Amino acid sequence: MNDSKLQASLNKKITIRSTARNAMMGAIVTTEDSILVYLDGIEKWDKETVNKPVVVSGTLRRRKIAPTPVVNSKGEHSSGIEGDSYILE
Repeated sequence: MNDSKLQASLNKKITIRSTARNAMMGAIVTTEDSILVYLDGIEKWDKETVNKPVVVSGTLRRRKIAPTPVVNSKGEHSSGIEGDSYILE
């Protein structure tokens, strides 16, 4: 699923077949075009599931899940995510 197909699927129920992965902001799956989709309410996949094939279904949303990264006067970067992220509720 590419970004335009995901955009067209916003607020609709979808199914994604992928591999279970963990990211800093939570459990994720990726589309065949390597777009990250976070799973709402799942902090991380358990060790038996992570890196295994999964099928997930839910309503696709797009929202901010983390603060925007900031660079201070010394050039130091804070953690965060630019813009909104795809979330599967």
